[in-house]
Formats: sequence, C-alpha cells, structure tokens
Amino acid sequence: MKHKLKNYLKLGILLFGISITLTNCEKEDEFNPEELIEENKSNYKISHKSYATLSAQSKFSNAITKLVPNKNSLMNNRTVMENQYGFTIIENMVTEIVVDDYVSYTILIERPEPNSTYFENLVLEVFENNTVKAYIVKYTPTEITEVTAHNSFNFQGNVEATPINYDNTLARWELECSTVWVSYCHNDGTGNVGGSHVAGANCTTANLMWDTPVTSCSSVWYDDATQTQITTTTTTSGSPKGGSNLHTTPLLPEFEEVDDPCEKLKELLETDKQNIKPDIQFLKDKLTAGVKKEWGVNLNRTKNPDDTHTYTNTQVEGSTNGLDHTKGWNWIGGAHIHTTSGYSMYSWKDIHIHQGFNELASSDNQSHVTTILVCNNPAYDTDPTINQYNVYALSTEDYTALNTQINNTLNSPLYSGLTYKQKLKEIHRKQKKDLKANQADLEKYFLKAFRKYGISLYKASDDMSNWNKLTLPPVKNGTQVVVKTPCN
Repeated sequence: MKHKLKNYLKLGILLFGISITLTNCEKEDEFNPEELIEENKSNYKISHKSYATLSAQSKFSNAITKLVPNKNSLMNNRTVMENQYGFTIIENMVTEIVVDDYVSYTILIERPEPNSTYFENLVLEVFENNTVKAYIVKYTPTEITEVTAHNSFNFQGNVEATPINYDNTLARWELECSTVWVSYCHNDGTGNVGGSHVAGANCTTANLMWDTPVTSCSSVWYDDATQTQITTTTTTSGSPKGGSNLHTTPLLPEFEEVDDPCEKLKELLETDKQNIKPDIQFLKDKLTAGVKKEWGVNLNRTKNPDDTHTYTNTQVEGSTNGLDHTKGWNWIGGAHIHTTSGYSMYSWKDIHIHQGFNELASSDNQSHVTTILVCNNPAYDTDPTINQYNVYALSTEDYTALNTQINNTLNSPLYSGLTYKQKLKEIHRKQKKDLKANQADLEKYFLKAFRKYGISLYKASDDMSNWNKLTLPPVKNGTQVVVKTPCN
C-alpha cells in the first residue's frame, strides 16, 4: 500500500533508522533508498522506551535536565530553548540508539499549529565524555510505502537537521551541510532475507543491514566566551564517537485521520449505502403538495459483526410546530422540510438538533452525522426554469466549537430564567428578523451567522448526483460572494 503525502499520517507512530552526518543549518536533500552502501551494524542497537523509564536513568536524565530544569513537570515548565524554537516536548515514546559509547535520544515535539506535510523530532546526542548536543530534525515525506516485515515501511522525501543552542549559552555548533544515512535491512521478520525496508528495533541481523547516503560535510564549534572558531570536525560515515554523525530513528505522532465530509455525504447518495435520493424526492413531493406539517427522514447506520453496515431510512411525520428526529448510537442524523410558510434555510433549532446527533452517535458514526434540509428555492418564483427546491446538508468540522456555541447561546444572560421552550422562541424571534432582512441571499446569511459553530454547509446539485461545499471568502473590492466548490 502506498501512502501519498497527505495520507502518511494514517500509519500512526512510525519508527525507522536514520544516521545523519551533520554540518549545515537546514540543508536538505531528496532521499533515494536505491543508493545502497554496505556497513557492519553489529555495534548498532535501536530500542524504544517510555519517557518515564528513561527519566530514571542517569545518562538521559542528565541530558534532559540541561534542557528542562524540572524534568518531572515538563509540560508546565517550558524552557528558554523551547520558547525560542517554538516547540513543546511530548513525554511519550523515546527512541534510544547506542553505538559503542555514543547514545542518541529521539523525542517527539509538536508546534502550536501542526502542519500535516511534515513532522519533527528533538534529537539529543550524548558522547563518551558526556558532551551533549541537540538538533531539530524535520522530515517531509513525498511517499511512504508500507512494508509488513517488522511493521515497517520505505520512505522517500526530504530530511533537514538544524542544530540548536542546547543550554542557552553562546557556545554552539555551526553546521554547513548535512548527510543523511538511512539504515535499511532485508530481514523478513524471522531472520531470513525478505523485502527491504527501513530498519527498526526488530532488525537484529547485522549482515542484513546497510546505510543509504544523501550527502556529506563538516561542522564548526564556537567558544561561548570568545565566539571564535576553535574546532572543525570533518564528518565521515563511520562511528559517531566524538564526531558529528547523528543517528536517529524518527518518531511520527499519531495524528487522527481527518475524514473528508464530501466522501461521507456522497455515501448518502450511493444505492448500496444510505441511498437517500428516494427519500429526498418523497420530501419534495410533500412540499409540492403544500403540506402544513413538517415531514422528515431518520437515517440509521448500524455496524454489523463483520464490520459492514446496514442502512435504514425511516420516513416520519411531524407537526406544524416541527419534527422530533430519532437520535442515538446507530443514527447519523436526518432530513426534514421547511414548509412554504417557513424560511428556506436552517433555523437555530436545526443546528441544536445537529449537535444532538453528534453527541449521541457512536464513534463509528460521528463523522457521518449530517442534518439535511429540503426547502423551497426562493429564486424559483422569478425564474421557473431553475430547480424548484434546494437540498442542503450540514457537516461537523469542530464538535467542540459547535457544542460551545450552542451552550453559550442557551446560557446567555438574555435568556436568564427562561425555560428551553421560551429560550427557543426568543432565539427564533430574533433569527426571523435576520432571515427576513437577508431573504435575497440566505446562504450568505447562514455562513456569516454560524461561522463560529464548527459546521460546514453543503448544497446538492440539481440532479442529486453530487454535493457542493458553500464557503464565504473575504470581502474583495467591496463584494463578498458565496463560493460553490464541487466535491470531487
């Protein structure tokens, strides 16, 4: 299976061996696993340990203490270095590499605003004389191919290593270029020759391992007092003892897979899945008949023991005051109409109902939750050649924001002492004024009024074959027009 750039995060925590020969700030090269150099790895040991376990060991503890004065309260004690370089250390798995008397520790770090195109680690090196160096290593993959042996993979992309001022003094290493040595192995998981993949802790057969280079260079050490160059070390591909070959096995954070609302909404149209087209037509027919009551459809998606799903749609009749949808573990939302006497856009109560669908749905169903509205197209009255009805769908992008906005509204001092029914009446009284004032562009009104609710608005194509996401870009040249982006 091949994972392209935006999909590589699905692999969770990825572990692979890299030996970096450093001497440049942010020098980068494309890694090519086809370039192979044999090397004896008999003295090379990779292991993965918890942060807590290593904190009890003096070598790691002494190294990390220079970085974090109080290692027992790391998350609450950001150092000058963390602030200067804009990252936070994650106390989780640490990769330890031992080569003779040299040890490196690779620790996961995160930025205030994560970027899905790359990931970064903090790497600490401890040498034979207990000298410690620190680097930020950045990995930007172009392709990751999964390999079942050792739960590993093949990696292609760019690797950058930036030295950091470890103890916040003026002494530092200045790097002028970098070489990345990626450790690979042929071990198939049983000690025999198998498919090549990036080396990890399970690659224990030395004669089945080798290195792949990217480039090479040298490093310069500056004294903290005189700021003069006192040592220049030419890097090599050999043992890093006392030199500047950086060995690391990168740690990738386990990002949550981001679901594409378009994919979920398109499943509603598929005949072998939710297949809502007949139900949407049923609701359109109710509008054509001029019904005074609200009608709707409840959408059920039940997971079977074999991980398939059973889809059930139930048509329900409401009243002139609205419709009560079924919510729960196996329910992913519903569709309803606004009668001819109502407005052709979602009400605040509709948004609250949508929040309830999200709250009660199973984790398997939450990304599928939607609230569909079938309503009259206001433009049809002046142009009967266009579609008579609009079909909208809501998708949740940020449930926390949705929940916060719902609660903020209900708990507003404006509605203090009122029952829920009384609050709803007041909320809708104010919303009706806004809807009436924005009758000419209800989509624009909705996108502005509910922009902080963590929800996105979609509109079905006239033939119900696809969905279009509606967004409101910034004002340009005094105008602001709703943009329709078709789902691919």
